[in-house]
This record gives sequence, structure tokens and C-alpha cells, in this order.
Amino acid sequence: MAIELEFINFIVPIEVIKAKYPGGWDACLNDHANLIGGRVWYDDHLFRDGAMNTLDIDVLIERWQKNGLEAFEIVDGQQSWKDLCE
Repeated sequence: MAIELEFINFIVPIEVIKAKYPGGWDACLNDHANLIGGRVWYDDHLFRDGAMNTLDIDVLIERWQKNGLEAFEIVDGQQSWKDLCE
């Protein structure tokens, strides 16, 4: 199975969700149940949410950071994605 991609994609590896999301993968699925098959898609490896504008993506990133995921890290002096990406 593959994830569907749309305008602005927010992608998290499921292994990161299992390790860091409060309650793990089952809690994530429960929290997003009403969005699955709409703007939320997942397969065996990736979870996808998304938005039609950058303000909404920024809100998604902030929400996931509040749930324990780290959006960015510094690698060789450059900001890079860490637990998720857009």
C-alpha cells in the first residue's frame, strides 16, 4: 500500500510514532480516526497528513512537537528534518 500525496505533505515514519507519540501507534490512529482516508493516509512505513497552505502545516508541526517529536536538528551547521518532514 502507498500513501497518497497532495499539496503540502507532512510525513512521519511509523517507527518514530511508535517510539515518541504519546500512547504510540494505536493512540495516533485513534486521534486521527476521523481523518483517515481523507487528508490522512498511512502504509506499513509512513504516516501522511497535509494541508493546502503553509500556515496549516506550521500548526501541524507545532502540534506534533508538543507530542514529543522533534522537527529539526542541526547537521553540519545546517537545519535538517529529524522526526518528520514536509
